[in-house]
Amino acid sequence: MDEIPLLTPAAIQLNAAEIAEDFMVLEWVRPAPQNPEGYHTGTGVVTQYQLRIAGDDGYSDDVYLHEGASPHVVRGLRPDRVYECMVRACYNDEEWGPWCEVLHALTLPRLQVRCELISEAFTTFSWARPASQNKRFVRLQKDNREPDAEVQHKLQRGTQRPLYEVRITTRAPAADGHALPPATLNDPPDDEEIEENQAH
Repeated sequence: MDEIPLLTPAAIQLNAAEIAEDFMVLEWVRPAPQNPEGYHTGTGVVTQYQLRIAGDDGYSDDVYLHEGASPHVVRGLRPDRVYECMVRACYNDEEWGPWCEVLHALTLPRLQVRCELISEAFTTFSWARPASQNKRFVRLQKDNREPDAEVQHKLQRGTQRPLYEVRITTRAPAADGHALPPATLNDPPDDEEIEENQAH
């Protein structure tokens, strides 16, 4: 009997392209197989994906997506929480492949806003993002640093946002009250610009 060498597909790789406070963008890809010997790789075609997400805040969701749905936006998350993400593929023979390696994603902590100065005509305030207080993510990082760790956890965390929207409203009576339009800042003013604006 002749032997027919077979080459199975590479495992799906799942990554977070973006992680914010309440959403993240997940993308997945299957690396092209290295097949210098020209082994038979089959004719299976992916018909859909199953994306599973579970959070330490009780969040749980299974989403079924068609081929080409990557990247996918996951909404409704909470700040400074760890979410476990996995994806697997279903083929045209209606068989499901294995789950990919679990991705642990940490959402960004909520911004903290502080008022620095209040006058009759203007106010100065600042904002900053505090360090994460999520003990589970710290523990996973520590486990990865252990030299004899049996499992290396795949970890990703949110990074600083390049763009901010500032909105200021008032609780004054309706006749006098007004709401300033939101301002989008990607280059916050320095002290000289603030002083110049105050002079006007």
